[in-house]
Amino acid sequence: MTLNDYIGTPYKTLDCFALVREVSEKIYGKRLPAIEDYAAAPSEAIEQQKGLASWVELEYPVPGCVVELGQSPTFSKHIGIYIGPSILHTCVRYGCILQDEYQLLSAGYTHIRFFKWEG
Repeated sequence: MTLNDYIGTPYKTLDCFALVREVSEKIYGKRLPAIEDYAAAPSEAIEQQKGLASWVELEYPVPGCVVELGQSPTFSKHIGIYIGPSILHTCVRYGCILQDEYQLLSAGYTHIRFFKWEG
């Protein structure tokens, strides 16, 4: 499977964390940890994972890193994966899409952070 194969995949098939986990493993060879009950509380699951010592925040993105997308400095509800120079993520309305940072900022994601899993 290539990155282009993901474009247009419906959200009900892959939510944001499932997409990031699958692309990370199949395209970049990096297995991310599973999160139990993710669908019940996505924002809590992301916060839970950020607290693990194996997540390292990056100043600049690298291909395959996890992108945290938030609408405030303290609340993150969405993630994607950086594929350089754009971010692959999924949303309910469009499914899996590819957007650059400018497009994400225009969509209201004013707080974008990059993380790498070192586990």
